[in-house]
Amino acid sequence: MSNIPEYSVSELSHSIKTSLESKFNRVKVKGEISGFTKANSGHLYFNLKDEGALLSSIIWRSRVTLLDVMPEEGIEVIALGRVSTYMPRSNYNFIIDNIKVAGEGALLKIIEEKKKKLKLLGYFDVSIKKEIPFLPKTIGIITSPTGAVIEDMKKKIKERYPSYILL
Repeated sequence: MSNIPEYSVSELSHSIKTSLESKFNRVKVKGEISGFTKANSGHLYFNLKDEGALLSSIIWRSRVTLLDVMPEEGIEVIALGRVSTYMPRSNYNFIIDNIKVAGEGALLKIIEEKKKKLKLLGYFDVSIKKEIPFLPKTIGIITSPTGAVIEDMKKKIKERYPSYILL
């Protein structure tokens, strides 16, 4: 027992963190999303699971807008990221940079399910649709109320499509 090295909890946790991060710095993981939560901070938390294990996963807020696919409960994805630990609690997590739907068939299934849901809401019902007018009655512009830009836009709208301008 005297030949076994002794570590403090912090030393051991740091050593484990270093080992994990160097070995699993860039990996792809295939699994189904479960337990999806969007925190008030904007970070996304969920688990990737398969028939044998569960992997706690995080997408930081700064990466969310860069994703190819927004995560949803129950879809199977291939996630690209790295494994890291949260030393104060000795937990390891998969920090995800990007995700893709696992297979073309799965993507088509998601599209069909969304289409079915929108159809039930009446979005494709021809009898509900309104005719699009030839010329707009109101044109909304988001810009500064002063300056050359708004004056140019007012002039062009007055010449081409005399309409009410909502600034």
